[in-house]
Amino acid sequence: MKDLIDAIPELEGFLLECDAYQPLQPKCQCGQPPTVQCIDCLDSVYRCSACTVKSHQSSPLHWVEEWNGSFFEHRGLDNLACYFPATLKQPSTVFTFSLLNHFHPSTLQSKVAAYDYFIVLKHLSNNAFPASQYRKLLRVVRIWRYLMARKRSGHIHGVDDVLPHRKKGLLVPRCYACPEPHFNMPLNWENTPLNKR
Repeated sequence: MKDLIDAIPELEGFLLECDAYQPLQPKCQCGQPPTVQCIDCLDSVYRCSACTVKSHQSSPLHWVEEWNGSFFEHRGLDNLACYFPATLKQPSTVFTFSLLNHFHPSTLQSKVAAYDYFIVLKHLSNNAFPASQYRKLLRVVRIWRYLMARKRSGHIHGVDDVLPHRKKGLLVPRCYACPEPHFNMPLNWENTPLNKR
C-alpha cells in the first residue's frame, strides 16, 4: 500500500496527461486534424471525427471526447450509419444494428431479461434515459427478430421461388433428416408396406 501512496503524484500526472490534448501524430490517417479520442478504447489514438466513427462501428457504446479548442467535450458515437429506427414516422429514437445483434444472443444464452439489458444500456450511455425508451426497445427487438428469422430461413433471398414444394412464408428451419415427400423420400412411398415405413 505504501508504494501506491508514494506513487500518487506520478499517477495524478498520468491522469492529467490523459486529459490533455496531446496528439502524438500531427494528422489523422486520412490527413485531417485529429481532435477526437475514445475514452473506452485501450489505445490513446487521436483521430478525426469520421475515422473515429468508422473505427467504432463494432463498438457503438463507447464514449468519445472531442477537443473544442479549450477542453474536451464528452460525446456519444451518434454518427454511425447502421441505425434501426424505433418508428418510421418522425423517428426520434434509433438503435444500432450492433446493439440489436448483441441483445439477441445475450437474452438467449445468459437469460438476461430485456428490462435488465435496458438498465445496463441506460447506465452505459445516459442515466437520464426516459423509461419510454424501454417500450421502443421491445418493439424494435420484436421486428429485428422477425427480420433475422426471415433472413436465416432464406425468405429475404426468395427461397420460396427456389423450393416451391415448401409451404410459402415458412420461417421454421428445414430439418433435412425428417421425411418430406417430393424432396427426400422415394417416389411412390405411399405403396411401401407399413412395416417398412
